[in-house]
This record gives sequence, structure tokens and C-alpha cells, in this order.
Amino acid sequence: MNVSKIEVRDPHKEGDGLGAFISYAIVSQCVSPGDVVTEATVQRRYRDFLWLREEFTARHPGVIVPPLPEKQLMGRFSREHIDHRRRGLERFLDRVRRHPTLSKSEEFIGFISHSNEDFDALRARLALTKKKTGKEGIVSLLKDLQHKMSVAQEQDAAYDSLKSYVGALEGQLSGVIKNAERLGKRRRALGTALHDFGEAFVQLAFCEAGNMANALRKMGETAEALSNFSSAHADAESAKFLESLEEYIRIANSIKETMKTRDQAYTEYQALAASVDKRRVQLSKLRSQAGKEEKAAQVGEDVRELQVEAEEAHERYESIVAGMREDVERMMHQKLVDFRKILIDFIDLQIEHSERVAAAWEKMIPYIEAIHVDEEDGADEAPRDPIAPAGQREAAGASARVSDDDAGAPAPHGEEVLVDTST
Repeated sequence: MNVSKIEVRDPHKEGDGLGAFISYAIVSQCVSPGDVVTEATVQRRYRDFLWLREEFTARHPGVIVPPLPEKQLMGRFSREHIDHRRRGLERFLDRVRRHPTLSKSEEFIGFISHSNEDFDALRARLALTKKKTGKEGIVSLLKDLQHKMSVAQEQDAAYDSLKSYVGALEGQLSGVIKNAERLGKRRRALGTALHDFGEAFVQLAFCEAGNMANALRKMGETAEALSNFSSAHADAESAKFLESLEEYIRIANSIKETMKTRDQAYTEYQALAASVDKRRVQLSKLRSQAGKEEKAAQVGEDVRELQVEAEEAHERYESIVAGMREDVERMMHQKLVDFRKILIDFIDLQIEHSERVAAAWEKMIPYIEAIHVDEEDGADEAPRDPIAPAGQREAAGASARVSDDDAGAPAPHGEEVLVDTST
């Protein structure tokens, strides 16, 4: 089964009180042999995603498992948090969909296609058939050897270089994210300031009459529109730029998780190999002593069992190294693709925002040009009473809160622009 597309849609709240949770519709398109496209929709909650990732980690050591959006205790039912999590869950599933191993796994196919009843049955069956790795015995062995030997560190220049790179990447991304967050706060603060700026111009319009009043009022409306632009721009940067960078922080942590698995596998193998050597020395001594035949036979059996465990540990370690090497190469290539898109999206956002701002200001020009100054009299309009009725002031303030698309088309150049404030 080839999953060609996957989306997370329609988050909605289910249950009440402490048992309430958000359910998501997982919509996947699959291409079967013969190019037959089928679509499946299932409902899953966040803890189902957690289960899926845990299964990936347990069943596919060496694979760099894509990260999930982090848990949040406060405000977890807010629309902003739900939308943020939905986008993160969709990115997680899309990365899994494109992974050559995870995308073919039984747990993933069941996650995106099984009914709730069949999915629960799958989870129960996988829990029973999960491979036993013998880690309890390994941990006991490591503790026993901890005070008697020191396991040599793995010598791999490429692996050491990867460790340094991941650490540096995480640190530098954190710096970019910190400054991007500061930029977003400034944009939202600018939006608030522009709103107040516009309100002030609307009130100033009551001091004037005719085209001057119209221009001042339009200035207030334009500032209000720019306020909305600034807030929307900050939201778009957060969704398209900041979230993508934050995801790569989590990807760096996923790589560290896989490194930890590799380090543990290497330590286990070295400990078992050292234990085999130790028992072989003991066996050699026993065989040289008369009357120790029975003891020697027992130690010989221990050596054979430990040798089998050591060989299995070595195979597991080599498998993790090979899998991790492939995933790192894949991740590095995908990082280039992702970062290129992140930068292009960011630049497009800036261009789009600048064009909207420029267009809003350009629509102000005819209102200003409509103000005709008479060289002899000094002005084409007499000033109006600056003390306007309260009702007119409130109506004028409300008129300034226009939508982004309502730029208020001005009259042609040379004609007086009149704004009806009687309502």
C-alpha cells in the first residue's frame, strides 16, 4: 500500500470534564496495484499518536522517528492550540508517509485505516507480540560490571561529527526562534499602536470639514486596516515560519533519541563481549585444576550462552548503525528541501505584506490630492466645530474599523470626496 497523501482535519471536542479530549479526522489516500486510488477516514486522538510513535521507537531501533507536537497542559482546548497541534500532527504523519520503513509498518497501516474496534484489537495484539529484548538481564549485567570495568567509547569520526552538528543545529535554531518570537511580538504591538493611531485621526477629523475631514477620516481607516494587516502577518509568520523551525528542534531531539539507542546497543555489546572474555579466563583456570570438571562444564555452558547473546547484541548494534546512517542521509537531504521552502515562504510573506501595505497607502493619495489650497484665501474649506456630538464621534470611530479588503474607493482626482456620517 502506497500512501500518496494524508491530512489531519476537523478537530472537535469529545466528552466532558476531565474526560474531555480532542478528536481528529485522519484522511489518507492510498494507491493500490493497478493505480486504484482509495480514501480512508478514521478518528484518532493525541494519545493514539503517542502510541504510534512509541511503537515506531520500540520496533524500529536505528530509525529517526519523526517528532510529535509537544503536550500542553494549559489552554489545551483553545482554538489557537488546537490548530497548532493539528498542523504538527499532520507534519508528523506526512514524514511517516514518506519514510520507506515506517510507512510500510503494520502499526502505521492500522493507524490510518482501521476502525476504532479493529485498531484497539491491533494494539492489544501488538502488545502481546512485542519482542522481548532481554534488557532486564542486560541492565543487571551492566550494573554488575560497572565497578569492575569501563566500556570503551565508540570510535567513529563520522558519528562524532554528527553529534557535534546536531548540538550546534539545536543551539542555532533556538537563537533564530527566540528572535522570531520577538519579531512577532513587535508586529502585534505595532498592530495595537496602529489601531490607536487610526482612532486618533478619526477624532481629529471632527475638527475639520469637507475634503480635509474626509482625508483625516480616511487616514484613520487606513491605519486600522494596517493594524489588521500587521496582526495577520504575525499569525502567518508563526504558522509558516516559526512552527517549521520549532519542528526541527524536535527533529534534533529525535536524532538524539536514536543516538542514545545506538550508544546503549554499543555498551551492551561491549559489556557482553567483556563478560565472555572474563568467563573464558575463568574456564581456562578451572580446566587446569583437578576436581573442577563439573564447575568447568557449567562455566563452559555460561560462555556459550553469553557468546550467543554477545553475537545477537553485535548484530543489533550493526543494524542500528546501518539504519541510522540511512536515516541521517535522508534527513540531511530533506532538511535542504524543508529549509529552502521555509526561506521562500518567509520571503513571500514579507513581499505579500509589503504589497498590501503599499496598496493601502496608495489609496490614501486621491483623498489628499482632493484637498485644494487657495493661494489667496489659504484654504478651500472653513474649519468645522471641533466639538462634535458624542453620537457622531462614536459612529466615526466605528467606521474606522474596516475590513482588510474595504479600502474605501476614493472619488476621481479633482472631485470632492464626501463621506456620509448621518448614520
